[in-house]
Amino acid sequence: MTLVVLIAAVINGNEIVAVFLALAALILAMLHFSVFEDTWDTQWLNRVDLGLQFLTVIVTIVRFLVISTPK
Repeated sequence: MTLVVLIAAVINGNEIVAVFLALAALILAMLHFSVFEDTWDTQWLNRVDLGLQFLTVIVTIVRFLVISTPK
């Protein structure tokens, strides 16, 4: 799901969809911390997922700011 949001954020050009994707990325990051309560987990897939969640949140918010700036 995170990869779908990340790919959609990169190829999206609509402001409304960009806001929805940024909100979805924040909800997915919150869900990550609900499922994996300990950030010191040594499982490498959990660390990759956490990094991907942060990357998705940053990319979607920056993409929204770039799209929504007046021209």
